[in-house]
Amino acid sequence: QSQAARVMAFILATYTGGLERDQIIEMLWPEVNPEKGIGRFYPTLHRLRSALASDLVIQDNGLYMLNPAYSCRYDLFEFRKLFKLSSTADDEAAHNARVRAIGLYHSHFLEVCEGEWAEGIRQETRRDLLTLLLAEAAYQGRANALAQAENLYRRALDLDPLDERAHRGLM
Repeated sequence: QSQAARVMAFILATYTGGLERDQIIEMLWPEVNPEKGIGRFYPTLHRLRSALASDLVIQDNGLYMLNPAYSCRYDLFEFRKLFKLSSTADDEAAHNARVRAIGLYHSHFLEVCEGEWAEGIRQETRRDLLTLLLAEAAYQGRANALAQAENLYRRALDLDPLDERAHRGLM
């Protein structure tokens, strides 16, 4: 129903342990004073609950969080889980985890949000994607799947045009 409600949902999905109201306000509206932030917080929370479910966001010991009774699929968590699985080895299981993680990454995290918290996540996931692309490109190269390797190296260069590893791999 509103951009702020959507971003609030992502904040709560990202910080599963919960956040205090003032932390959420600082993430959503860093430029406003605390009173104005409180005035924006509750209507935004209401819009989020109205759009999804009235008990989706709960408050527990002063922390706002997504209700753990709801089952949610969040591609950022899936991406991170697959990234960890793929970094433990360079076998078929790691290859499959890399392919799935790369497939999940369609755009940079929450591009509509200019907050520092979102930018930090964007940088981390871009860095992890670059690692995945380079590892999978090398894997494909060793498997003599040169067209796939080339595509992965080119995608890596789209993320970071100055990455020497991608240039070397492409050559």
